[in-house]
Amino acid sequence: MNFLGAIDMRPPRSVAYVQVKSARNRKFKCQLKLSNALRAAQSSQPWFILLLTTDSIGKNPKLYALHVWGPLIERILKAARQSEIDKMPLHKSMLTFTFGPNDEKNDTLIEWMHSTIVEVGDSYEIKKINTNKTLGYEGGYGQALMSLEAKSEEEILENFLGLGEGLHISKFVFTPSRFGIPASQPSIEVSSGTVHIQPDSLGEIEIRLRNAGNDQPIILQGKAYPGPPGTKLLRFSASFIDLIWSDGIRSDFRANISVTKKYEIATIETFITLMNWCEKGPVDLQIWFKGKRAVSDELNNLLLTTEWEWKPLASALHLLRTIAGTPNIELSLSDICATPGLKTLAEVLQAPSLRLEFMPQPETPASPLTSIIYWTNMVTGDVSFCALVENLVDEDVILNDGKRQITSRNKIYLESYAIKYVKDENQIIEFDYKHYMESPERIANSIGIGNIHKFLLECQNQSRLD
Repeated sequence: MNFLGAIDMRPPRSVAYVQVKSARNRKFKCQLKLSNALRAAQSSQPWFILLLTTDSIGKNPKLYALHVWGPLIERILKAARQSEIDKMPLHKSMLTFTFGPNDEKNDTLIEWMHSTIVEVGDSYEIKKINTNKTLGYEGGYGQALMSLEAKSEEEILENFLGLGEGLHISKFVFTPSRFGIPASQPSIEVSSGTVHIQPDSLGEIEIRLRNAGNDQPIILQGKAYPGPPGTKLLRFSASFIDLIWSDGIRSDFRANISVTKKYEIATIETFITLMNWCEKGPVDLQIWFKGKRAVSDELNNLLLTTEWEWKPLASALHLLRTIAGTPNIELSLSDICATPGLKTLAEVLQAPSLRLEFMPQPETPASPLTSIIYWTNMVTGDVSFCALVENLVDEDVILNDGKRQITSRNKIYLESYAIKYVKDENQIIEFDYKHYMESPERIANSIGIGNIHKFLLECQNQSRLD
């Protein structure tokens, strides 16, 4: 049995709606209730207004048509808006439509309607819906009147630069508006609040900083922001740095991070490095904008009121990032400073050479040692930094009191990682330590001293006893 004849393979027909009006004496105008016109404008489907005219005796008919689109939709929506403000019911308001010679269609009406719809292109419905949503708002969605309070002009300028903590609002009134026609009543009216201002960016910038010691430069990506209208203020912002320029002269430099807020390790390390540079002397500053050097300056005589010890902190951050192997771990300055023994361990692991004096155990090889193996685990914030380290021995000396004095210069990280803190996670790095000590890869005449923290503490206690 053949079913092909039952299948309609033709494309779907276009659907359109029409509002038909008639007139005699060749009048080229008609009126529609605003409610009907608005329905045509707001519908997602195509709508047309048709006018059938005849002569005075009802003969010689002619057909005219308008497509409810573009300027016609705008006119209808604007009239509806005004009617709403005037509190005039839509069904009691009339809208007049005028037809011209080019609107005469007669026998070509259906063909013209189809071509008009096709001419709009794909997604007719979506385009008409978007038109209804956006027309009349080109100049904004309304008018706002706001009264602000500030302690000083400086507070106002800072907030307009995006640096302040917000300005107090004593009055805020918002009145919606469409087609430039404001509503009869405000939609929002408050007498207290806080406004936070975020200026529009002028574009991407790059801040480059270098110290006199020719260390690796600090390069930060950021943005430039304009000051309030009528001023010549500029703000250059990147990461934790903000620089304010007034009339081409630097008026302020800020480099701040919250003590308790968490940042990526790399960000904190960069901040601490810069603070360390600023304590030592002048720092070269360059700001690049659109591929050109826009600013060249020098940071000096900065008043650093904080009592942080930047150099040991920089060493500690470098150690944590080395162990983690990634700059994405997040910590706070308070986390780092609260980690017991972190600064001491950083000094030990990053020193050019390490000398240890200890009383040998029965399992300590009598022949000169080749390496020292140890592990460490530091819990900083909610992150555990674990490392298995081997120091190659340069010198092994037996002292008069029977102690061994070991000097090593080369350090090798056999294993290192950072993990979220969990109870008894020491077992992970201890397992790595024991596994390596028992493996054939271990260098001959090497010695394992276990947890470096405990070993150093035991050495200190032994020295006090001696």
